[in-house]
Amino acid sequence: MLAYDGVNAFELGLAVEVFGLTDMGTDWYRLVVCSEHPGRPLATNNGIRIVADDGLRTLALANTIIVPGWSHIEHIPSVTLLDTLRRAHQRGVRIASICSGVFILAAAGLLDGRRATAHWAQAELLSSRYPAVNVDPNVLYVDDGDIMSSAEFPEVLRPRSAASSRETFFQESLTDGPVLTGRFCEPSTTVVSVLPLES
Repeated sequence: MLAYDGVNAFELGLAVEVFGLTDMGTDWYRLVVCSEHPGRPLATNNGIRIVADDGLRTLALANTIIVPGWSHIEHIPSVTLLDTLRRAHQRGVRIASICSGVFILAAAGLLDGRRATAHWAQAELLSSRYPAVNVDPNVLYVDDGDIMSSAEFPEVLRPRSAASSRETFFQESLTDGPVLTGRFCEPSTTVVSVLPLES
């Protein structure tokens, strides 16, 4: 999972809660928080400060990277971050964005020629800034195998459990809508990377 100055604290926190569970068995995720500048405090979208102890080299160990929403979609992420994501994708890492985190994947060129989604309020901006991305504002998530994007938080967090069925089901508590099954995120090393942005 990626985070940065302006990361959405709600999405980051919930993702850490899901992937950082400690009572799910030995084949559950190993969650690591890393930063382009380890030890430097970074501000979330609501002003809470977070600090990561590990650097970007930790991303080389990841099998899954999650990119939560961010409040600086008008900025371009650092070249270091974008190159790190490109290398991770080239070696087969699964990458999933939550809400406006899709702008980081688009900036890295990982969505060129692919279908993706974003929050409805940001879909038009995503489409205009990154015309090579086929933006679909009418779906909650797009699972394109190795890359996933979601318009809302719950859609991307569908991890498989350590149970023999290898599936965990999540259902939105406010509706009687469809049950979402876990088929994208398998137990692996999930990296939460806390990264600053370049203007």
